[in-house]
Amino acid sequence: MVSIDQELKAAKDALVTIEKLSIAGPLSEARIEILRYACRLAAHQMTTFSGESPLNEARHNVRDVLTPLIVQAPTQERIDKAKVAVDEWINQLRS
Repeated sequence: MVSIDQELKAAKDALVTIEKLSIAGPLSEARIEILRYACRLAAHQMTTFSGESPLNEARHNVRDVLTPLIVQAPTQERIDKAKVAVDEWINQLRS
């Protein structure tokens, strides 16, 4: 089981990674792995803690916006959506 502190660290790592992205080219493997881990963790935590509605909604949004960012070329729109979703995930984890 992953603690909230571990989940928060993964979310913060994802945000730092997203903030360093550009639309100039494909993602590096290291950045992809950070985003994949955050995406997988959010999805896993959703099923583990199904009763936490606002937090689970934030986790769901993270999964939905990180997946296209990982598998498709980054666009400014995808990067912006990812920032917003991960920010909300972090806020929900802190509350």
